[in-house]
Amino acid sequence: MRSLGAVLTQRGSAFLTAGAILFVAGLLLGQPDLTRIGALLLALLVGALLMGRLRPSSFTVTRSSNPARLTVDQPTVVIASLVNTSSRPSTFALAEEELDPALGDRPRFVIPPTPAGNVREVEYTLRPHVRGVHELGPLRVWLRDPFGLTSSPRPSDGTGTVLVAPRIHPLVTERALGRGVGADGAIPHQVALHGEDDQSIREYREGDDLRRIHWPATARTGAMMVRQEDRPARRRAVILLDSRRSAHQPAAAARTTAGFEWSVTMAASIAAHVDEQGYAVHLLTADPTVDSGVRHDNDVEAMLDTLARIDLGIDEGLPHILRGAHALAHDGGLLVILTPGMGEDDILALASLRPAGSTGLAFVTAPSARGAGARESVSDGPGRLGGRSRGGSHDDRAAGTTLAVLSTAGWRAVRVRSTDTPMQAWSMATATQHVGAP
Repeated sequence: MRSLGAVLTQRGSAFLTAGAILFVAGLLLGQPDLTRIGALLLALLVGALLMGRLRPSSFTVTRSSNPARLTVDQPTVVIASLVNTSSRPSTFALAEEELDPALGDRPRFVIPPTPAGNVREVEYTLRPHVRGVHELGPLRVWLRDPFGLTSSPRPSDGTGTVLVAPRIHPLVTERALGRGVGADGAIPHQVALHGEDDQSIREYREGDDLRRIHWPATARTGAMMVRQEDRPARRRAVILLDSRRSAHQPAAAARTTAGFEWSVTMAASIAAHVDEQGYAVHLLTADPTVDSGVRHDNDVEAMLDTLARIDLGIDEGLPHILRGAHALAHDGGLLVILTPGMGEDDILALASLRPAGSTGLAFVTAPSARGAGARESVSDGPGRLGGRSRGGSHDDRAAGTTLAVLSTAGWRAVRVRSTDTPMQAWSMATATQHVGAP
């Protein structure tokens, strides 16, 4: 009876109960009409059960969404294509998509009868609230007979994923950042200093401006040659994301990863902002699957993919990031670090990354930061902030030490909370007066 109860719907259970009662009552009371009605209900139920067993069906499901990568709270429509892979047509079916709770409620569908080998498409809307790689499926399918008396589960193969990137917040910069010679690409003023012969020369292509023909090279080679203009230099911005599990998620059960999620969102917002400002952007994150231990992305689209997938990692990831940043940061530009605080050796290594004349921004997400003091920049007095942190937890002391040392080394270091908006944090950092080493 347990297996039968799992197959019957509420209507089927009612038919079974009513049919059995009427059949028995008709026999006991000598009422053949009641007996016939009860037998008819039971026969109808048996026919529905046989129909489900004689028409087995299975489905293969593929999914597509547009866009393929979302941002937090961005709606998208997912189209699920169901192929009836059995040799017989299916009956009416009910379907429910298994979803991560962060994607919202599970959508449910009614699927009409589907001939063998044919495809049925259903669609539903997602609005993810959490970044990451979220699983879609499997699709749970129950076939129902035309009378709605039975419902039997059927297998469905195929799952999918949806990539959710962090939300990008608009930022505003009131002053130029990234001073110094750090740049990506050729520097145009070198051509003017060293003369025309230092320009790149290439063969003429149809559509090239005739005024760019390089006559000496044309006479020397016998082929039409034109001047190849150097690509303009772009100021460089290097973003470092500290993803150590021990720093963002201490052993205390009350602590959460809100600070890390804030840092990921801030990193995405900064990358998009400086890219719009014409910077050549580089994002360095810890990645144990890479031989160097560092993932280096220099394209904003690739950065968003990385930030969608990134998770907390081991402590050894931070030293790898700091070592990997040396080659990018030694010529200057804009250097950004997002961290909850770090040890003395790592702080000194980070402080030395900023060359004289360049800009360093540090966003320190202290978990216990509260009130106006949490928003205060240490450039107004690192000693006072360091003294205030001595009485706090180990995390507070690490954050205070990080702020004090970086401020003394000429960084624009600010302490932020996970409740601060990226615009607030960016305004605090970029409005801070540059102090320390020139």
